[in-house]
Amino acid sequence: MAQKYNKIPKFSKNFEISGYHWLFFVLNQKEICAKLGITMAYIKHLPMFNEYLDLQSHNEKKTYVYEYLGGKYGMHTSSVRRVISRLLRVVSV
Repeated sequence: MAQKYNKIPKFSKNFEISGYHWLFFVLNQKEICAKLGITMAYIKHLPMFNEYLDLQSHNEKKTYVYEYLGGKYGMHTSSVRRVISRLLRVVSV
């Protein structure tokens, strides 16, 4: 199966969620984080992730984006790639 690198994810700042689903996520937070491979410490990467989405919407090449964000946030390129891929990961709950 081929990977799709040119598909730009579209995220809005507003999400809709029911009270039931919110409680489900809160009660199963550790399990969901484990499935996604993230911890609550990833909150510090949200500005970088938002900038990544902005750069992707301007059709910048991924290699450039990773290098740029790595330099700006003082991270190695592979670390930036790992954080971005984990934040883009989608799992079933």
